[in-house]
Amino acid sequence: MAGINARMSAFAWLGMSFALALDQLTKSAAFRAVAKGGDISVTPFLTITSGMNPGIAFGLATRVHPAILIGIAAVISAVLGMMILRSESRLRRTALGMILGGAFGNIVDRIRLGAVRDLIDLHWGGWHWPTFNLADAFITIGVLILLFVPDPADRNQHKNSTLSLGEQGSGGSRAQ
Repeated sequence: MAGINARMSAFAWLGMSFALALDQLTKSAAFRAVAKGGDISVTPFLTITSGMNPGIAFGLATRVHPAILIGIAAVISAVLGMMILRSESRLRRTALGMILGGAFGNIVDRIRLGAVRDLIDLHWGGWHWPTFNLADAFITIGVLILLFVPDPADRNQHKNSTLSLGEQGSGGSRAQ
């Protein structure tokens, strides 16, 4: 275990730990507060509530046994861990750590409660986005970072591997 810990970036650990801790703390605090006084209206479009989701995102797979969902999440988490170990980019490690922390937050709920606690209700008029939690938010933010934020490490890697046109070859067919 010490070898794995030594190889993982502090940024990945920080992202993962922050996501997991903040997710679990907010779920516990929100569920206690809602149990005492009902839903909490924060703004005209944001309410803190308490809901249990036995399925996955958007209420899908609600009839799947929690052990199967935990197993799938564990496999995905292992893949994310391997991606962190292989990444040489701080930004990528941090984003992957956020995704992993969010996944762990939801796994903890499934193991303890058989379902995931959701608390954030975004709405406008009669329209409601599916209720979610901070673990889901960290997963989404991590994925968005991976997809849309330019990584300085990629620019440096491309700069170091640039070949001159003559070294690259034509890439096409040559007439004899």
